[in-house]
Amino acid sequence: MPFIENNDIINPIEYLSYCANYTEIYHDNLLLSKATSFFYYKNKQLYLISNWHVFSGQSPKADKDGKFKFENKAASIPNKLKVYICGWKDDEKLSLNIKGTLELPLLDNDEKTLFKSKKINDNEYIDIACMEIDASLFVKNGEQISGLPICVNNVFPETIKSKYNIHPTDDVFVIGYPFGQIEDLPIWKRASIASVSNESYKIYIDTATKSGMSGSPVFYVTKGNYLSLNGKEYPEERTYMVEFIGIYSGRIIENIEDNNDDSYVKVNDYDLSAAAQLGILWKKSAIDDVID
Repeated sequence: MPFIENNDIINPIEYLSYCANYTEIYHDNLLLSKATSFFYYKNKQLYLISNWHVFSGQSPKADKDGKFKFENKAASIPNKLKVYICGWKDDEKLSLNIKGTLELPLLDNDEKTLFKSKKINDNEYIDIACMEIDASLFVKNGEQISGLPICVNNVFPETIKSKYNIHPTDDVFVIGYPFGQIEDLPIWKRASIASVSNESYKIYIDTATKSGMSGSPVFYVTKGNYLSLNGKEYPEERTYMVEFIGIYSGRIIENIEDNNDDSYVKVNDYDLSAAAQLGILWKKSAIDDVID
């Protein structure tokens, strides 16, 4: 495993905690929302990834009038973000618990978005936004650094990446910041795969997630107590296989402002009977398609 500067980290799975970054979304100096983001490396380019609804401040699905409604109380379009970074990688060296922040504009001078997005159709976006990042922007402890933030697809060597195809009942882990709590590392929320379709970008997961976890990376992790050597099992050490599988974008939940059925349970004008503790996981392939 790569050398790490912080000896408190002894379990290699804990490295994944340093992939998820607490993120604040602003219009000028007005804080609009709190979420999670992560870095992704592809074709020698670094990207910051979160949900489209996080970066745009709007619902990824149009309403009955074809409008993408604001998701923040101020009804404002975000124009900048601040991401809090605590894990860095320089060649094969991991540096953990070394804090850094990065403030980035979301719009240019002409009010055009500085992030990539893609629509499924005229009325719905893939709920993923990808922003190209110039690595020279990074400053750690006040000094310019040559490394990169830990990315979801570079934290582990290829030898321990799982190539297993997930199925219903498999467990995955959503890693993020519920309610924007940043006193410590992100929270791991276990989720069960509820459905899988080869014809869709989406996977549904059964989990009780909270506000602030939008944009969280999702990993499939397996572990066992034995290594297999020459066809025999030896109780050598616990082994791990890890695969980054996608991005979490929130629960299935429907606005019921026009619904007159009093049997619905209403919390903040949303129908919790439709949520059913089901969350939406967008596949890694959807990230690649938005980038490309």
